[in-house]
Amino acid sequence: MLVNPIPYMPNITDRLDNEVHKLTVPLNKTTVLMDADSLVYLAGFAVEHGDEVEEFKKCEFILRNKKREIERLTQGANQHWYLTKGSTLWRNDYAEYVEYKGNRKNASKPYHYDECREFLVKKFGAKILSNVEADDVVADRARQYRGRVIICSMDKDLRTIAGHYINPNKIDDGIQYVTTREACLNLYVQMLMGDIADNIKGLKGWGIKKSTRALEGFRTEKGMQEFVTQQYKEAFPKIVEGWGGVEMTWEDILIETANLLFLREDEEEKFTWSI
Repeated sequence: MLVNPIPYMPNITDRLDNEVHKLTVPLNKTTVLMDADSLVYLAGFAVEHGDEVEEFKKCEFILRNKKREIERLTQGANQHWYLTKGSTLWRNDYAEYVEYKGNRKNASKPYHYDECREFLVKKFGAKILSNVEADDVVADRARQYRGRVIICSMDKDLRTIAGHYINPNKIDDGIQYVTTREACLNLYVQMLMGDIADNIKGLKGWGIKKSTRALEGFRTEKGMQEFVTQQYKEAFPKIVEGWGGVEMTWEDILIETANLLFLREDEEEKFTWSI
């Protein structure tokens, strides 16, 4: 069976907590964990290619405005901004079934991509992270300080972490809360359907609606694990060859998929298989 190194409940057979919890500190005393990677794309792609100086001024305005909006929403709470450094990530070496983010090789970046990142570092004190993605660090901080931090991200992957959230592209939605059960469900749904954006395949024919319907009746992580495991076993009855030529069993593919999706700062803190 799958073994989650950071189970959603003390025991995977425990009923998943579906309560909405309040912050444990005043709102203005919280810390907002900013997954800034997506905001760079948001600002960069929002401008047209014209006068370069004027374009970048528009990018600056968008980023400053997002910062102010979040400050107003959180009553001036402190913001910690995180950026991923390049594409040298441990997930690249871990992926054997399909190439991690292999579908992005020819993807274009905003014209002012580097300038936006430099602006966030100089003006907002953004921290550039090496060999780990921004959402991994945000996820770990959110687990460690739940009730005292708010995740700010447009990335759906971070909704696999229970806690308080702000979608910077939907400020009017306010501060939301993802329950432990919702977070657990989101992770196992992703294991079934994969993640097109990161070239994580999942299982053929399993979209978000089918995956959610199949899992939403389970009330424990163990139940979700067992269902997902059975689907992989049925989907890969024979040995398959990964993109690098490695022969893989259904267990290998399941564990790889889980660990590519699972957000954590320490790559060794990963899903394993126990007989």
